[in-house]
Amino acid sequence: MKAIIDRLMTIPFWQKALGVGVIIVLMVGLFYFMVYTEKVAEINNMNNKIEELVKKISKAKEMSEKLEQFRKEHFLLSRRLGLTIAILPNQEEMDRLVITTEGLATQSGLQILTFEPKAPQPKDFYGETQIKIEVVGSYHDLGYFFEKIANESRIINISEIEMKTVSIKKVDKQAIRAKFVASAFYFMESKT
Repeated sequence: MKAIIDRLMTIPFWQKALGVGVIIVLMVGLFYFMVYTEKVAEINNMNNKIEELVKKISKAKEMSEKLEQFRKEHFLLSRRLGLTIAILPNQEEMDRLVITTEGLATQSGLQILTFEPKAPQPKDFYGETQIKIEVVGSYHDLGYFFEKIANESRIINISEIEMKTVSIKKVDKQAIRAKFVASAFYFMESKT
């Protein structure tokens, strides 16, 4: 070992410096190719994953903001649907509405001569049931009946009104015979 050290001491300084420089360059080269480039690739891979996760997080935040908006919109639409259903009964409630209309005519003091419900007619999101009605009574009783129909919470239209005066011989007074069509509307639930 002493011989190797003595021999190294006899080598000129510039050769020693060159040898140390070559060893340092080899060590830096080995470090660069074996450790550094691998770690740089790993860091780049991690940065790409971070960018993807940041994009996913921002998309999730955006969706969460929209979710709250959709919940509010769903709540408002549900309330509007409830109000619509309150005004437009469903098909099952139409029989009750027909009976109610007949009862309103009787309560108003009208004598019902004809009461003919027709078959329901489906439209877009609603349906319509028409009832041909013929009544006899005083002008004020007929007006009172129309007022009661107008104050109903459900939508009922009166159309095709025909009125004639008639005499009631028993009481010796004038009355009105009225024919009209009452149209009641109902909500049709979608089949989707």
